[in-house]
Amino acid sequence: MRAEIEAFVSLKRIAVIGVSRKSAHFSRMVLKELQDRGYDIVLVHPEATEIAGLKCFPSIRAVDPPVEGAMVLTPPEEAHRIGAECVQAGVTRLWLYRGVQAPHGSRAVLDECPLMWLKDPAWFHAVHKGIRTVFHTLPV
Repeated sequence: MRAEIEAFVSLKRIAVIGVSRKSAHFSRMVLKELQDRGYDIVLVHPEATEIAGLKCFPSIRAVDPPVEGAMVLTPPEEAHRIGAECVQAGVTRLWLYRGVQAPHGSRAVLDECPLMWLKDPAWFHAVHKGIRTVFHTLPV
């Protein structure tokens, strides 16, 4: 899985699916961290037209130009279905955050906090990664 993580964080244009309209939500922190590191972010939200000043597409199929990967931050009960929709749309590099199986045909990162894998993570994410390094719980 380490190779999949490194491949994903090297992408330039990423769809983030499931960003909350609530500014204090974890997904908004992920969005900000990705933006701060220069990723070209595309939001996908079936009910919103704009979040945090960014246009939202109603589905991954509607995104134009296409993205290289998708980070799925929806509740687990929706994430597998959305991941499968991504694969059907030709987006096979996925980051599925919470307890979801990878859809068939995907190259997915599973159950990893995306923030600790970004370049120059915030101190608490670096500490989290450091603790996991000490206890040998990072993916290889």
